[in-house]
Amino acid sequence: MHKVVGYQTGSGNKMLMTIHGHLVHRSDIPVVPDRQDVLSHCKHSGGCKGWNGGCPPYATHFDKMCRTSEWLYVITLSFNMMWAIKYSGWWKGVSAPGLYILCYADRLTVNYLHRMLNNFKANGHHVLGAGSCRGCGNRACAVADGKGCANPKKRMFSMEAVGVDCDALHQNLFGEPLPWWYRTPEHMPAMMHRYAGVFLQLSPTVDIGFVHREIKNELSVLLESDKSYCNVGDVPLPDGYFAENKGVEELVVPNGCANVGAMYNAYRIPVELMQRRK
Repeated sequence: MHKVVGYQTGSGNKMLMTIHGHLVHRSDIPVVPDRQDVLSHCKHSGGCKGWNGGCPPYATHFDKMCRTSEWLYVITLSFNMMWAIKYSGWWKGVSAPGLYILCYADRLTVNYLHRMLNNFKANGHHVLGAGSCRGCGNRACAVADGKGCANPKKRMFSMEAVGVDCDALHQNLFGEPLPWWYRTPEHMPAMMHRYAGVFLQLSPTVDIGFVHREIKNELSVLLESDKSYCNVGDVPLPDGYFAENKGVEELVVPNGCANVGAMYNAYRIPVELMQRRK
C-alpha cells in the first residue's frame, strides 16, 4: 500500500502525509535478539522525559508477543520535514529552531499514528506503536514506579521497544538506510519515518492476497475517517516541495532563514552519515 493523504491541523494548516503498508511474515521481521542490545538501541532508556512502562526494559520482546499471529502489517508514516519548517513557528525567536521543528514533527506524527492504532485496537487487533506508551495520559506511570500497570488494556509498546530493528526493516522494505539526525538537532533528514505494526492471526489456508487487500482497505477507511483528513487537492505545496525523498538530502536550519525552499535545499551530505550512531 502507498497512500498520500491530506492532513489538516487544528489551526487550519494543511499538509501531506504518506502512508505505506507492508504485510510481513513475523519470521522476516528483523529483531535485536539480546535484551541488553535492545536497551542499548534506546540511548536514553530510563532517562528521557517520555520514558515509562512502555519502554525498555519493561517492554515484552517481539518474539514473545502474539505468538499465534504469524503476520505483522507494518505501517510506515513518512513525513516531509518541509511541512514542519513551514508551519512550526520556529522563526518566532525560539532558542533552538532545529529542536523546535523536530518536536513539532514528532508530536504531529505520533499523535496521528496513535489515533490510527487505537482504532485498530477497537477493531480487535493487537498493535505496536511509535514512541513511549500513552495509556495513562499525563498521569505518572505505575510500571516505572515499580508497580503493576494501572491501565493494561491501553498499554502500548513501540516497535523499537520490543526489539524490532527498524533500521534493518526500513532497508529491507525501501532499499535505503533509515535516516537519522546528524550531529545536532540543527541537522536533520529531509524525511521523518515513523513505524507501527498490526498483528494478524490468520488461518494457514487463507488467501494472503485477500488479507492484504482487506487490511489495506481497513487502513484506508481509518485514514479517511480521521479528524485531520482533508482532500489532497486542497493542500497548497510550498516552493521546492517534492513528495518523496530517497535519503540523500539533509536539512540545515539556519537562524533567520525565511525562505522555506532555500532552507530545505541548503545542504547535502552522504546518506551514510545520517545513519544511527553506534
